[in-house]
Amino acid sequence: MPLSYTPRRFVPLPPAVLPSAGHGAGDPIMLAVLEADHNAYNEETKREIRAALKKIKLTRAADDELDDVKDENENEEEDLPEAQVGTFKAGEGKWGSCVRIINPSNLSAVFKLDLDIDEAALCLTVCYFSQLANQPCLVVGTVYNMTLYPRHAPKATIKTYMYDERYHLQLIHSTPLDDVPLCLFPFEGRLLASVGKALRIYELGKRKLLRRDCEYKNIPEGIMWIHVKGEKISGARPADIRRTSGSLSTYSSTAAATTSSSCSPTTRRRGG
Repeated sequence: MPLSYTPRRFVPLPPAVLPSAGHGAGDPIMLAVLEADHNAYNEETKREIRAALKKIKLTRAADDELDDVKDENENEEEDLPEAQVGTFKAGEGKWGSCVRIINPSNLSAVFKLDLDIDEAALCLTVCYFSQLANQPCLVVGTVYNMTLYPRHAPKATIKTYMYDERYHLQLIHSTPLDDVPLCLFPFEGRLLASVGKALRIYELGKRKLLRRDCEYKNIPEGIMWIHVKGEKISGARPADIRRTSGSLSTYSSTAAATTSSSCSPTTRRRGG
């Protein structure tokens, strides 16, 4: 199916209401897909640019060429697909991004959420917060005007969404961050977040996510992959993901549960 930007990550979305026996059990599982492109405009800006270009009229001195000019302008009224003619280049720190809900059974878009100008979605997860035990929330990490080399964003947020039976997203609140969100993962009714070079735990609040005291800092390159099994939190850095055998850090969830000031990781080798 055609997409607006490059697909980056996706997660399956559980039903907003748990299906009862014999009702809703056969409904397809939807997918939440993050799309983002650097050096690109968002859909609204591209429409404005196309509308402005259409208003530009070519003038020619010879009167006998006016008819030809009109014919050319009429042919240009139809927008050609970007896959054939390309698109506008926006420049460094410019982003186009959206969150799309897809029905994988028929490859149709159920809902599309266009993000703000120069806002890019980097990571997402589905979390059942303790305060909303029966209501799944889609949590998305976004940045504004992020540059790639070096990786820096003047503004970053974690956005928490609820959705209904039609999978229409509704923003609950936006939590400001001091660095780029790299990875999100649910953890015991809370949220694990890799932010910059730190691993943090957040709880659901009324106006924003509440940051717990437990935090592990100074992680080289930051954590790009998180998995939880039992009481162990495993995380991988970009270098670990690129190598076939690298180090995989494991963090104790006991420290996180007691909200201590630091979490002590242990490191084990993969492939050994």
